Amino acid sequence: MADIRIGIIGVGQIGKKHLAKYEKVPTFRPNPTAEKYLTSKAHIRAIIKGNQGGGTAISMYDAALRVLGIHPVPEKNRIVEPIRFVTKCKPDGAQDKQNQQYVEFCNFVPKELILSKISTRNNILEIKDPHGGKNRSAEFMSNKQDLDAFMSVPR
Repeated sequence: MADIRIGIIGVGQIGKKHLAKYEKVPTFRPNPTAEKYLTSKAHIRAIIKGNQGGGTAISMYDAALRVLGIHPVPEKNRIVEPIRFVTKCKPDGAQDKQNQQYVEFCNFVPKELILSKISTRNNILEIKDPHGGKNRSAEFMSNKQDLDAFMSVPR
């Protein structure tokens, strides 16, 4: 079985020239398996790993690269709808550390680009496009929410 832990020790080949622009973006060198995930052009990708295998970190790193417009797969930089994250618990606010996806995602996005943080009433994080385009959005949802909430059905 491949070891898919990720060391936080520097940038690998992926995005090295691009990430130099974002000094505050925590960077790490993905192992070969994670690097294949990041460079895959597939529409649907999955990370199958054990506990503490780095799945949350690599998926949030991937999402942050997309939001920042510096993803190594150019097609993934085109975001039309909000990026949605589904997890066991929805963050209750900007200080909620129980949702690890939210914490990891915020570690990778420069703080000055976050326009509005999430709250109990608003689960969408608004992020300023660093290239001057339309602002980007990341939505954090709980798998305990009503099914209609996932499908964006008008209420």
